[in-house]
Formats: sequence, C-alpha cells, structure tokens
Amino acid sequence: DHMPLLQKLLAEQGTTFSNSFVHTPICCPSRSSILSGRYLHNGVALNNSVTGNCNGELWQEGAEKETYAVHAQTAGYQTAYAGKYLNQYGTRTSPGCPTGKEAGCKRV
Repeated sequence: DHMPLLQKLLAEQGTTFSNSFVHTPICCPSRSSILSGRYLHNGVALNNSVTGNCNGELWQEGAEKETYAVHAQTAGYQTAYAGKYLNQYGTRTSPGCPTGKEAGCKRV
C-alpha cells in the first residue's frame, strides 16, 4: 500500500483528486503560485533557488505580503503553516526569518 494513512483518512472517506493541474511542475514556483494566486511572470519564484525568488527578498517584499494567509489574517482568522513552505525558509542561509521570532518561523 502506498501512503496508507492518506488512504485511510482521506480516500476511504470519499476525498479523492482525479484531476489536478498546476501551471508548472517545479516545486517552489508551483507553491509560490498557490500561496499568492499569481502566475510566474507576475513576480513569484522562477526556480528553486533564493536568487530565483524562492523565498528570496523579492518574494518576501512582494508576493508574500499578499498571500491568501495575509488576507485571511486581515479578515480575523488565525493562520499557520505545516510542512514545506518555500525552499530554505527559516534556515540560517535564507534571507527569511531574520530574527527567528516571527510567528511560525523556526530556525533550523
């Protein structure tokens, strides 16, 4: 069995995804597009490197400030993330999380 917990908790309860589409198969550009609602040419990650705007300064100063989580927080919701956000997020070599004190940011 492949991913038995997923099968038990989602698929066996009726949740399946038979057709899913992304505009790019590259992980960081795809995740940044999902978070921001923007296509690649509109200021999100171009590749999986910090210099390619994957958690780089352009991401942090631009699209990240208008992700769906920011809009949800503005509307009064508490938000959190779990799992992989963007490559190198929170690492010592990443420009993100400069103090390590931001909500949801933990240095590794």
